[in-house]
Amino acid sequence: MIWFLSLICFALPAYLIRFKIFGIPTTALEILIYLTVLIQIGFFIKSKNFSDLKSQTSKLILSNILIPIALFLLAAVISTTISPDKRVSLGIFKGWIIDPILLFGLIVLNVKSEADFKKMIYGLVGGATIVSFWGILQAFGFSYLLPHQRTDPSFLSYLASGRAFGPFESPNYLGMYLAPISAIALGQLLISNIKTQNYFLSFAVAASLLALLFTKSFGAWLGFLVAALFLVWLHLSKEKRSIFWALLVLTIVIGMAAILKYQPQRILDSFSARKEVWQVSWFLIKEHPISGIGLGTFKQIYTQVIPQIHFPPINWLQMHPHNIFLAFWLNMGILGLLSFLWLLYLFFKNLISHNSYLIILIAPMVAIIAHGLIDTTYWKNDLSAMFWIIMGLAVILYKLQGEENENRD
Repeated sequence: MIWFLSLICFALPAYLIRFKIFGIPTTALEILIYLTVLIQIGFFIKSKNFSDLKSQTSKLILSNILIPIALFLLAAVISTTISPDKRVSLGIFKGWIIDPILLFGLIVLNVKSEADFKKMIYGLVGGATIVSFWGILQAFGFSYLLPHQRTDPSFLSYLASGRAFGPFESPNYLGMYLAPISAIALGQLLISNIKTQNYFLSFAVAASLLALLFTKSFGAWLGFLVAALFLVWLHLSKEKRSIFWALLVLTIVIGMAAILKYQPQRILDSFSARKEVWQVSWFLIKEHPISGIGLGTFKQIYTQVIPQIHFPPINWLQMHPHNIFLAFWLNMGILGLLSFLWLLYLFFKNLISHNSYLIILIAPMVAIIAHGLIDTTYWKNDLSAMFWIIMGLAVILYKLQGEENENRD
């Protein structure tokens, strides 16, 4: 089962391979998850041993994570029910809520050791390394496009400007995929003592950072930079942390000066567009503070509301609110936002004392949150799966640490 789960981690971008089965839209990533679930059920039926399932469930109960997960699911069900577009909402409910939580359950059931943990990490890093090379080649003029990209002229403009996007819908989406996995690879590299692992991880980090650079996505740079600074700070002695803060301020000043010197207009345009989206988002939250607007309906409602806020708007069409917390509030109501915040609280609370391994998981979550302040770093198939993979591995790490403490006692 571990190899199936590692394959899923490797193949997160496979959601872009889309097709229908009996008229129902699905993706290659989704089929991989469902096949793994069926294999898991087959194992249970064949062995007639449900003690492991009971054991893991009891540990989940003890970690207090089942309650916010249940509330998260309830919020998604309510948001789907009130949605004016049930077809879109049901698709999002299936692909971005149910599928990732199934993956979370599979991880909790099957990852049982440090070796299993590493297989999952290397699955994520391996997939990101291949995608990174794809993006790097695009930045140097490699123009192969997937079928869904050939009909959209915006991809030609990305290629003309030297921006990497890989197999994804935009450079920003490539950045959202790579930033947290780059942080995972860097964290694993910092604690790895095996030369062969160091070579691979160094190679993976270098490739992903180069691809991140070529996305020209300021949000992705922000996410990785905050995660990397967290990793550096964690590895410094207390005496050297004052130097760290001085270097941080200097880095921020130099970085902002460089960005404003070379791409000031793009920064201003990006901020202005996001300001409009945030204003519309806050307007909708004030109109629907409890229920939100329904799962996956932001795109349609935005085009109706933006003329009331700005006319003419910078963009008539926006897919998401460009903020992970606003997106949860609008998509799943206040219950969805609170359950998400509860999950984050438990994540950081349970991992904060886990020595070296905490950085492998906290760093990518830091990247997701930092980037999520100006982008929507959950509401996509690969990103939602990545979030729940990190949550599942956090539960495993918490469990393994507890077992080590019991053995010492």
